[in-house]
Parts: sequence; C-alpha cells; structure tokens
Amino acid sequence: MDFVEKIKPYFPLSANCTDQNSLIKAIIIYLVGAIIAGIIIGIISAIPIVGIIGWILGIVVELYVWIGVALAALTFVNANKGGGSEQ
Repeated sequence: MDFVEKIKPYFPLSANCTDQNSLIKAIIIYLVGAIIAGIIIGIISAIPIVGIIGWILGIVVELYVWIGVALAALTFVNANKGGGSEQ
C-alpha cells in the first residue's frame, strides 16, 4: 500500500475526483473551507494566548488544503490515465 492510498481516507473529497466537475467542486470546497477557517482563526487570534494556537491551527489548515488539492489532482490524473487525447 503506497502513501497516497494511506492518506486518502482523511481526504474524502479528493477520493472521488474522476471527472472535471468533481475536481473543480473539490478544489472550490477546499478553498472556501480554507477561507472560512482563516477568517475564524483571524477573529479568534485577537486574544493573546489563543493567538499562538490560532497560528498553529492556521498552518495545519493550510497543509490540509494543499494536500487535499494535490491529492484531488493526482486522483483525477490517475482516473483519466494521465490525461491527453486518445486517437
């Protein structure tokens, strides 16, 4: 079992990206989730002690989004045999 297959259960949106519509939907959902999380973390980070926790949480959310988008793209490419046109 390779690394990608091990982390797929933690990224359910990325596991179903077999066509262009599902890929675009997954990327949009990841980006909107990151924006909402960023706004919430920004508001909560105004409290001094919680600011450090918010900073760490922001890094975790950013990593999750980057990995999710990359995994969605990889799943899409694998499902479409590397892309390109068949003749």
